[in-house]
Amino acid sequence: MSKTNPRHFAFVLIPRFTMLSLSCALDGLRSANVDCQPGSYTWELTSAEASPVISSSEVPLGVASLGDAKNPDVVVICGGERSHDYSNVNLTRWLHGQTKRNIPIGSLSDGAFVAAQA
Repeated sequence: MSKTNPRHFAFVLIPRFTMLSLSCALDGLRSANVDCQPGSYTWELTSAEASPVISSSEVPLGVASLGDAKNPDVVVICGGERSHDYSNVNLTRWLHGQTKRNIPIGSLSDGAFVAAQA
Protein backbone atom coordinates (compact mmCIF):
# COMPACT_ATOMS: atom_id res chain seq x y z
CA MET A 1 0.00 0.00 0.00
CA SER A 2 1.10 3.55 -0.62
CA LYS A 3 -0.18 7.10 -0.57
CA THR A 4 -1.06 6.77 -4.25
CA ASN A 5 -3.05 3.59 -3.64
CA PRO A 6 -4.12 3.47 0.02
CA ARG A 7 -6.29 0.68 1.37
CA HIS A 8 -9.61 2.28 2.38
CA PHE A 9 -11.63 0.95 5.34
CA ALA A 10 -15.33 1.69 5.84
CA PHE A 11 -16.30 1.33 9.50
CA VAL A 12 -20.07 0.81 9.61
CA LEU A 13 -21.38 1.94 12.99
CA ILE A 14 -24.39 0.15 14.42
CA PRO A 15 -26.31 2.09 17.11
CA ARG A 16 -24.85 1.38 20.58
CA PHE A 17 -21.53 0.25 19.01
CA THR A 18 -18.62 -0.34 21.37
CA MET A 19 -16.31 2.68 21.32
CA LEU A 20 -13.32 0.71 22.66
CA SER A 21 -13.38 -1.76 19.75
CA LEU A 22 -13.63 1.04 17.20
CA SER A 23 -10.88 3.14 18.76
CA CYS A 24 -8.50 0.15 18.93
CA ALA A 25 -9.07 -0.66 15.25
CA LEU A 26 -8.59 2.97 14.18
CA ASP A 27 -5.47 3.34 16.29
CA GLY A 28 -4.01 0.20 14.71
CA LEU A 29 -4.43 1.73 11.25
CA ARG A 30 -3.08 5.09 12.44
CA SER A 31 -0.06 3.36 13.94
CA ALA A 32 0.55 1.41 10.73
CA ASN A 33 0.55 4.70 8.81
CA VAL A 34 3.17 6.09 11.20
CA ASP A 35 5.38 3.03 11.53
CA CYS A 36 5.17 1.57 8.04
CA GLN A 37 4.49 3.64 4.97
CA PRO A 38 2.61 6.87 5.70
CA GLY A 39 -0.74 7.10 3.93
CA SER A 40 -1.09 3.36 3.39
CA TYR A 41 -4.48 3.21 5.10
CA THR A 42 -7.48 5.52 5.06
CA TRP A 43 -10.82 5.14 6.76
CA GLU A 44 -14.21 6.67 7.25
CA LEU A 45 -17.14 6.17 9.57
CA THR A 46 -20.43 5.36 7.91
CA SER A 47 -23.86 4.08 8.89
CA ALA A 48 -27.30 3.25 7.58
CA GLU A 49 -28.61 5.45 10.39
CA ALA A 50 -28.82 9.23 10.50
CA SER A 51 -25.76 11.03 11.82
CA PRO A 52 -24.69 11.08 14.57
CA VAL A 53 -24.63 7.45 15.73
CA ILE A 54 -24.60 7.01 19.51
CA SER A 55 -22.09 4.58 21.05
CA SER A 56 -22.77 2.29 24.00
CA SER A 57 -21.01 4.89 26.16
CA GLU A 58 -23.41 7.60 24.91
CA VAL A 59 -20.78 9.32 22.74
CA PRO A 60 -22.22 10.56 19.43
CA LEU A 61 -20.07 10.24 16.30
CA GLY A 62 -20.77 11.89 12.98
CA VAL A 63 -20.86 9.52 10.04
CA ALA A 64 -21.26 9.54 6.29
CA SER A 65 -24.36 7.87 4.93
CA LEU A 66 -23.82 4.58 3.13
CA GLY A 67 -24.69 6.27 -0.16
CA ASP A 68 -22.03 8.93 0.38
CA ALA A 69 -19.29 6.55 1.51
CA LYS A 70 -16.24 6.05 -0.68
CA ASN A 71 -15.81 2.63 -2.27
CA PRO A 72 -14.08 0.64 0.45
CA ASP A 73 -11.40 -1.98 0.13
CA VAL A 74 -12.48 -3.45 3.47
CA VAL A 75 -15.75 -3.16 5.41
CA VAL A 76 -15.79 -3.45 9.20
CA ILE A 77 -19.16 -3.64 10.98
CA CYS A 78 -18.87 -2.13 14.46
CA GLY A 79 -21.47 -3.56 16.80
CA GLY A 80 -22.12 -3.51 20.49
CA GLU A 81 -25.12 -3.61 22.78
CA ARG A 82 -28.18 -5.15 21.15
CA SER A 83 -26.56 -5.66 17.73
CA HIS A 84 -28.25 -9.04 17.61
CA ASP A 85 -31.59 -7.18 17.46
CA TYR A 86 -30.49 -4.71 14.76
CA SER A 87 -31.88 -4.89 11.25
CA ASN A 88 -31.76 -2.38 8.41
CA VAL A 89 -32.74 -3.28 4.86
CA ASN A 90 -30.54 -0.52 3.37
CA LEU A 91 -27.49 -1.84 5.19
CA THR A 92 -28.27 -5.40 4.09
CA ARG A 93 -28.49 -4.27 0.45
CA TRP A 94 -25.26 -2.28 0.75
CA LEU A 95 -23.43 -5.25 2.29
CA HIS A 96 -24.69 -7.52 -0.49
CA GLY A 97 -23.31 -5.02 -3.00
CA GLN A 98 -19.93 -5.10 -1.28
CA THR A 99 -19.95 -8.89 -1.34
CA LYS A 100 -20.64 -8.84 -5.10
CA ARG A 101 -17.56 -6.61 -5.48
CA ASN A 102 -15.53 -9.20 -3.49
CA ILE A 103 -14.91 -6.72 -0.68
CA PRO A 104 -13.88 -8.40 2.58
CA ILE A 105 -16.35 -7.82 5.42
CA GLY A 106 -15.26 -8.13 9.02
CA SER A 107 -16.73 -7.14 12.34
CA LEU A 108 -15.90 -5.76 15.76
CA SER A 109 -17.67 -6.72 18.97
CA ASP A 110 -21.20 -7.90 18.22
CA GLY A 111 -21.08 -6.66 14.62
CA ALA A 112 -20.81 -10.33 13.68
CA PHE A 113 -24.56 -10.65 14.25
CA VAL A 114 -25.26 -7.98 11.67
CA ALA A 115 -22.83 -9.53 9.20
CA ALA A 116 -24.41 -12.96 9.65
CA GLN A 117 -27.92 -11.59 9.10
CA ALA A 118 -26.87 -10.01 5.81
